[in-house]
Amino acid sequence: MLRKTAVLLTLQLFSMATQVHALELGSVTVESALNQPLQVRIEVIQLGSTRLEDVNIQMASQDVFVDVGIDRVGFLSNIRFDVVADNTGNYVVLSTNQIVQDPSLSFVLETRWPSGRQLSMHTVSLDLPVFNDQGVSQRVQQPVSQVLRPPSSNSSSAASAASEEIQTISTSAANSLSEIAVQVRPNESVTVEQTMLAIQELNPDAFNDGNINRMRSGEILRVPNLVEVQAIDPREAVTIVNRQNRQVHVEPLAAPVDAEPGQSAPQQGQLSLIIGDPGAINASELSDAENDEYDRRVAELENQLALSQEEADRARIEREELDSRLEDLESQIDSAQEILRLQDLQLAQLQESLLRAAVAATEARQAARAAERATAEQPIARSPSLLDDILRIVTSNTLMLIIAVGLIISLLVSLLLRRNRANKPDDDELDELAEKEFDDASNEGDSEYSKGDEAVTEETGSDDVAEEVALAFDIGGGDDSSTNSEKGEAQEDGEKTIDDEATKAEFSPEESVVDDVEAVSFSADVSSDSGEVFNFDLDEVEIESVAGIEEVEMLSDDEEVATKLELAYAYQKMGDVDGAKEILREVISEGTREQMKEAKTLLETIDKVSD
Repeated sequence: MLRKTAVLLTLQLFSMATQVHALELGSVTVESALNQPLQVRIEVIQLGSTRLEDVNIQMASQDVFVDVGIDRVGFLSNIRFDVVADNTGNYVVLSTNQIVQDPSLSFVLETRWPSGRQLSMHTVSLDLPVFNDQGVSQRVQQPVSQVLRPPSSNSSSAASAASEEIQTISTSAANSLSEIAVQVRPNESVTVEQTMLAIQELNPDAFNDGNINRMRSGEILRVPNLVEVQAIDPREAVTIVNRQNRQVHVEPLAAPVDAEPGQSAPQQGQLSLIIGDPGAINASELSDAENDEYDRRVAELENQLALSQEEADRARIEREELDSRLEDLESQIDSAQEILRLQDLQLAQLQESLLRAAVAATEARQAARAAERATAEQPIARSPSLLDDILRIVTSNTLMLIIAVGLIISLLVSLLLRRNRANKPDDDELDELAEKEFDDASNEGDSEYSKGDEAVTEETGSDDVAEEVALAFDIGGGDDSSTNSEKGEAQEDGEKTIDDEATKAEFSPEESVVDDVEAVSFSADVSSDSGEVFNFDLDEVEIESVAGIEEVEMLSDDEEVATKLELAYAYQKMGDVDGAKEILREVISEGTREQMKEAKTLLETIDKVSD
């Protein structure tokens, strides 16, 4: 089939489109030629959001054709419209089963979609088909029908012209298929029944229910050639024709079954008389008028149906839009709920942050108050009291520490003796003996004891002591021993011994103390201004070893250093770095190995923090 592009003349009549970019029909491509079934492809453009299945294209109504000034021939009502889509685009295909005899077709198409309507006029030009010249000449030379006796000369000449030039034939209500078969039969070698069935096979859409007796009027039938007619078996053709005649309950118009191919002249002459009947011609004209009326009504009904479909499509699209808006609203509601949830979460976080800030502010105020209190207390800690000065002097001087320890031990011993004496019964003999010893020694040692009392009174800083205490240290080693013998040793030797030992104990105790000292005896008699005589017997108080005194002294030093170390930690916490460093240096110089190690570690930490 020859494909050529036709000249497109499109006239925009009027538009009822509601969109800004309306749907349009574009270029026209003709895929058929003259004397062939129509095959035209028209491009559909600017669909936009419209779906292709929602587009409806059909032939416009009779009124539109009248308004435009174009005749709406019956051939246009048989055009089929198919909307298709392929890789090249979207198209509407116009096709018919009838052959197009006019070289130019003008028609108006009505395009409807849910949101608009459009009318467009198109003119299509068709070219002549190309045939084989030899085949045409042979067919022209053959007679169409030899036995047909035309009722008049005019009908005979018309039939001859049709047989020579036209390969198609049009039908009307007055025609029958048998008549047409007689006219177009190639030669007498084939029967009329074969020709009828060949025509039916080439034009199946021209017959209602596929019956040869129900041929539609206004159809253009393709004429079969000799080969196509001879392809049908003659006997089978007669059987099929008879069966179709029985289906419509009419008398068969074809030749009898026993007719031979050469015997068809009488029956064919009878058929030609039917064509020349004037009453049949009038009936044909009446049928054409009725067909035009029917076509007009059908067009009106199709127009109403198209309007109904347009309304239905518009309602469907509106419903889809409403559904889409509803989905959008639901999505917005979900988004709003999510935003509210996030805001609630942020509000909770802000409340928690405010609570933490309030707690932090409270803690900061408490810390500030504590720092103020520490600052207020810091000067007191930095300015040592008199007692602290005395303790620092005593602990820094070993001699003073020994003297202080000796005084403390003396006081403790005196207290113990007082308690023991209070519990001891009165013994007159012991009192007399004590008075005798005191009288013997008072003459020469009175001055020495007085000097010793004054020295003791001066060291303790007490001027109001009402009693005088005489201390006698009798320290012995090996076979040496010193006692206040009742057997009458010389008082001078005893006094000299007491003075020497006291001097050694006061100024160099470390040299005079030995490991094998077993006991130290104290004897003192105190006389007051009132004349009362107190006799202290210190024989019961024994210090087992001087190592014990050294241990007490060592424990005292360790406790002092530990106190300084704790004081350094306190200064560090209060922010007094210089005071802490000073105390730590003293601990390093005076403390034990572990205390020195701890002090060095703390001092390094303070230095790192300061850096």
